[in-house]
Amino acid sequence: DRNDFHKGMDFGSGSKGTPVYPIADGKVVATFYRSCGQHFLYIIHKINGVKYTSVSMHMGSITVGVGKYVTSNTVIGYIGPTDTCSSGPHVHVGLTKDWALTDYSLDRFNSKTINPRTILRHAPVQGRYFSSRG
Repeated sequence: DRNDFHKGMDFGSGSKGTPVYPIADGKVVATFYRSCGQHFLYIIHKINGVKYTSVSMHMGSITVGVGKYVTSNTVIGYIGPTDTCSSGPHVHVGLTKDWALTDYSLDRFNSKTINPRTILRHAPVQGRYFSSRG
């Protein structure tokens, strides 16, 4: 799940337009677009009393704005078509401990990432797709 190039987890759906949900309840703190990664969305969370920041990327569109409080049942965006840095439709999720950075530099964020599997209760087995959100 984590190496020098790729930090975080990819959740594949097989098709663009699949809804994307946050990993946990939280507040949207930043959104932006890059040709490599498409739409990015940062959310701050408090999970089991610990502060985290997540990033979701490779979305074709975002449905929530900065300042919006989201729950794990909120659609935050939709998986986009394959972009210049992607091998197929999916959402990439990165996670850091503590509150969000102030500049949202992906390099700074990636330098602090932790393995999302240590936090996510329902993460699929590596190499498998989610079949449901249950």
